[in-house]
Amino acid sequence: MLNRLVRCAVLLSLLVVLAGCPIDRGNTVTQYATLEALFKGVYDGDMSIGQLRAAGDFGLGTFNALDGEMVVVDGRVYQARSDGSVVEASDDMLTPFAVVLPMRPQAGVAIAAGLDFAGLSAAIDATLPSKNLIVAARIDGVFPGVKIRTVPRQQKPYPPLPDVIPNQTVTELANVEGTLVILRMPVYIGALNSAGYHIHFLSGDHRYAGHVLALQTGQHTAAVDVVPNMNIQLPVTGDFLTAPFNGELAAGVESDKIFIF
Repeated sequence: MLNRLVRCAVLLSLLVVLAGCPIDRGNTVTQYATLEALFKGVYDGDMSIGQLRAAGDFGLGTFNALDGEMVVVDGRVYQARSDGSVVEASDDMLTPFAVVLPMRPQAGVAIAAGLDFAGLSAAIDATLPSKNLIVAARIDGVFPGVKIRTVPRQQKPYPPLPDVIPNQTVTELANVEGTLVILRMPVYIGALNSAGYHIHFLSGDHRYAGHVLALQTGQHTAAVDVVPNMNIQLPVTGDFLTAPFNGELAAGVESDKIFIF
């Protein structure tokens, strides 16, 4: 972890902290499947973790059968399961939903200590050249508080996602070292994804990981990549092909008000 922090510090020292982060015009975010599919209980996809890693080294998602939370950091894919275990996913495992990109930070943004989820979101928002593009951000350091969740593996016939969430496992961590994997989607994203900030966490010792419900920052620097390109890959599995999609998520609820992965 120390070596990783040193590498990040060297990288960020070469970046310019700007009032408006530059746009990484040549970079592309890859998303597999759609958020609405998860809401309908489509929990089995046909993209392997090996294929996902070929599309990016940074991101988040979940695993087939909704078996926990996915955190992608430095090209390694971690699975946080509801029993509290965190393991590195093998390349032959499958995902029903994930978002990744080659992380190429274009700017470093100073983050004040003591910010909550909303405060961190606002601090990054204030530096963006536009809120209409996709944003990836990474923060490494010690966090005074992080509240994370995972969900249990599901059995067929799969229930819809809102019925799964009450069974989530919630863990609260204090003064924990680790990495925040942050994605921000624009408000027009519709049923593909959820607008706003979506954050996953991986502790430095790889003992804890999950979807972030709440947090408190220390004094950090966020490595930010503003990306204008998006590649959508859709499943060709039976469940996805026959699911009764009606675009009900296209109203655009913000990600801190909706249960997403």
